[in-house]
Amino acid sequence: MDCVITGPINKTSGYLLNITEHGACIQLGRDVKLLKGDTIKIELNNSGCLFGQIAWQRSNLAGVMLEVNSNSYALTLSIIQSNT
Repeated sequence: MDCVITGPINKTSGYLLNITEHGACIQLGRDVKLLKGDTIKIELNNSGCLFGQIAWQRSNLAGVMLEVNSNSYALTLSIIQSNT
């Protein structure tokens, strides 16, 4: 799923590769350096936004620990159900 990822310093296009109730794997559109613990916003096209912290990054891939609240949980479940 296409998305826009906003980090502490810059913004880039990206792709949501995988998502669970508590985490996600994203592919960054260009080589952006994110540090473990950085807070990011993932803007999903016409679906809403998710917030989380970077757990790891390797090249243009990153793991995100999602902030869980009722809105993000509902959005996450909606994405998971639409991809099954």
